[in-house]
Amino acid sequence: MKQSRILSLVIGVGVTVVETTAQSGWSPVPIGSPSNIRSLFCINQTTVYACGANGMVANTTTGGDSWSITIIGSSCSFSDILFATGGIGYVCGYNTQTLKAELHRTTNSGSTWTLLKSGENNTGYIALCYTDSSTGYIGMNVGTNGNILKTTDAGQTWSPYGGTAYVRSIHFANATTGLAVGQGGVIYKTTNAGSSWVWKYQLPGAPLYDFYSAFNADSVTAFAAGDHGYIYKSTDAGETWTSTYNNPSFTRRFTSLWFTSATTGFVVGDSGTIMKTTNGGAGWQSQQSMTNDYLSSVCFVNQYVGFVAGDHGLVLKTTNGGTVGIDPMRREIPSEYSVEQNYPNPFNPSTTIRYGLPHKSAVQLTVFNTLGQHVATLVNGDMEAGYHEVKIDGSKLASGVYLYRIQAGEFVETKRLLLIH
Repeated sequence: MKQSRILSLVIGVGVTVVETTAQSGWSPVPIGSPSNIRSLFCINQTTVYACGANGMVANTTTGGDSWSITIIGSSCSFSDILFATGGIGYVCGYNTQTLKAELHRTTNSGSTWTLLKSGENNTGYIALCYTDSSTGYIGMNVGTNGNILKTTDAGQTWSPYGGTAYVRSIHFANATTGLAVGQGGVIYKTTNAGSSWVWKYQLPGAPLYDFYSAFNADSVTAFAAGDHGYIYKSTDAGETWTSTYNNPSFTRRFTSLWFTSATTGFVVGDSGTIMKTTNGGAGWQSQQSMTNDYLSSVCFVNQYVGFVAGDHGLVLKTTNGGTVGIDPMRREIPSEYSVEQNYPNPFNPSTTIRYGLPHKSAVQLTVFNTLGQHVATLVNGDMEAGYHEVKIDGSKLASGVYLYRIQAGEFVETKRLLLIH
């Protein structure tokens, strides 16, 4: 149950402030296996597939309430799973004993699986992508290098492209135009259905950092995410790329992207990280996952229903698009003072500021313009230990840059916010 109260101390020009607390929008629906999960594929709201370590393939037809588990050789380590049509699905990875890549196929919705293709020594199949029931792609590693394979006969034969880095993710916007990302922070693009792949971008600091996920949100908008909290965006169908998230203090790895529209998307990664954007990547807000496990995959059925998976058989589910919050209103007491960047930022007309108190403190949270003139006092009084958030309605303020400053005990910090009407 969401609770809110209007703060009595609101002093300023047309600013309305509400402090709220909220529960997490993600709930665990574990598969019942300790195996680490590396990929999810959603058919609809009730039917979802997962794969991972120890040859594990799992599926649910009850929206996660119960799972069926199949072991396809305990020495297999699977990295990706997808389904085409008519119950035809694929799962890929490598065999930890033979050190060879493996691709398995089902034609009966996962009831049985057969080995479709095996690679050479020291290879692994990493990423799968199908554009129709017959045409598909595999991103693979060949030792420390990589390759992209293509099939036009539903996986019976595969032709290599060659000459790429270790590819970790492939995603197509349509039948001919697709992206591949991977080792060394590289981004490749094809406009001829994989007949050729052209280098488009490489992360600064390469080869230290890798991209782990690519996603075409629509025909012109695309995203790529990876090491060190990098998220990049293209608005010209992958021709050029600019950073949309690069927080120097964020050193975690982003592993998987999913967009339900050009503006609304999710990214997951290390340490239980789930982040959401509702403005096309201009701002990203943390969501509460209730775990510190490595999260490897995210998929959504629609704007509300989605799943996230990670280590130790963990699967999380949301039916409301997740709850925007700061690891939101966590019930534990923080170990130190903190204040988050307001979200969204830029904003119109409302935004939220979140802060944490390790113990009961006298808090003053104020807003100023760039001339140093006082605009509003958001909080001025004793606040209990825990996490708090203040929502601001700036519909009557002028567009521009503002500063908000928090003082709690000896903790003082100032951040910028941008209002655009």
